[in-house]
Amino acid sequence: MPQNLGWPVICLPVQDLAKSIAFYEKLDFTNVFGSPEMNYACMQQRNHEIHLHHGCIDAHMLNFRGGDVRAIVAEIKGRGIAPVKGHVDSDGEAVDVDGCTTACYFDPDGLEVMFDTHPDEAKGLAAGEPFCTAGALSKLKPDPLLLGNFTYCIDATYLKLSIEFYKQIGFYLTGDFTSQNWAVMTLEEKPEWGKTLHNGLHLSIFQGMLNGNLLNWRGGNVFKIAEVLESRGVEFRRGPFTDEGGSDNLFLNDPDGHELYFNTYPVERLYEDE
Repeated sequence: MPQNLGWPVICLPVQDLAKSIAFYEKLDFTNVFGSPEMNYACMQQRNHEIHLHHGCIDAHMLNFRGGDVRAIVAEIKGRGIAPVKGHVDSDGEAVDVDGCTTACYFDPDGLEVMFDTHPDEAKGLAAGEPFCTAGALSKLKPDPLLLGNFTYCIDATYLKLSIEFYKQIGFYLTGDFTSQNWAVMTLEEKPEWGKTLHNGLHLSIFQGMLNGNLLNWRGGNVFKIAEVLESRGVEFRRGPFTDEGGSDNLFLNDPDGHELYFNTYPVERLYEDE
């Protein structure tokens, strides 16, 4: 799909926004926009961002910002999928809400995928800005923890149906492990898998292997991350430990139970010169 889908953002529902902001700040995320009074916060760290929402979403949401929503919808409709009622009412077309152009879809397991663009975001994306919040780069904490490359892991009931859905909205199947009940999908047809910190979103889709969607970082120094987080009072659900395959692992949950997973296999390490 030739259209630039925009900046990918993972949106999480939270009960106590101030508490959630404080948690992610311990991971060296910066709140570049939003507040408890506004009921949302844009949290950014190096090459990715998470939006925390209080009272307006009930589950994880994948949100793309900055793209030409009407052009994206036209292309997706050509592949057989029309927008539906999600955060906004839709009759199968993109709609204008609060100054933004918006369209909502749902994957086969009910994950909302939303395209939502304000004109200022469209200008920022065209100018090559790294985040959807203007001026965010200047606000980020200097020398933050190297968490690794971000992957959003999806718990799918039927792997092939999920793969086809994400292909239709513009992803490429770049890691075909369907014989093992999982797959990797990216927004680049030929992503570079080397030891670099990438800016694109990777989706890992698993059938029968997860108990819900989770946030995964790969390539960071898991034991160093654990040491720093422990010194900041973060509790772990499991780890850190090295498994039989040589992969380092750490599991924890944020204040609302959203699962975070740090996992680095030796060939993925980004931190030799850290």
